[in-house]
Amino acid sequence: IAALSQVMGLSQMFVLAAERFETSTSTTLTYATGSNVIRLVEYATVLEDIVRSPWVGHGLGHSFVVRDPFTQDLHEPWACHQTYLLVWLKQGLVGLVIFMVLLFTVVRTAWRAARTEDRHVASWAAGAGAATLYAAIHGLVYFTYSEVYATFPLALLWGGLIALTSNGRWTVVWKDRPRVEAGARD
Repeated sequence: IAALSQVMGLSQMFVLAAERFETSTSTTLTYATGSNVIRLVEYATVLEDIVRSPWVGHGLGHSFVVRDPFTQDLHEPWACHQTYLLVWLKQGLVGLVIFMVLLFTVVRTAWRAARTEDRHVASWAAGAGAATLYAAIHGLVYFTYSEVYATFPLALLWGGLIALTSNGRWTVVWKDRPRVEAGARD
């Protein structure tokens, strides 16, 4: 960071970073920390709605109303600045668990594939896993998966990961056929 600050001509890089961290975590009512306070009000409103239907959620068309603590204006946002609260609100705990299993499965598959001998598969898997982890962490403070600029590249990476790690065919079995004993075939 010290070398980067010298190259960019920012001699106070550590001071700027400390100030940014302070405003990112503070809840005092100032212009610099206003978005933190607004998000906390938003989270509280969403949690109240979640309590009303925690298991199956309110559906994708549900909206909520938030009062801006500074202007006292009412806003009806289409998303919450926390992906996991948003998924829980719209799709319930059932949808949230399925979503978390999906993310875990992608990262686990990418982790395993990134350790293969084939460098093309390993590099794609490492990229898909890193992008998924980044989006999962970013989702803690933003509605990452609700916007095309994040979901389209992830879908592309996940599709490539599936193609590179699958055995070439996927079989969906609706009903298992009865097993035939080895001696019964004769």
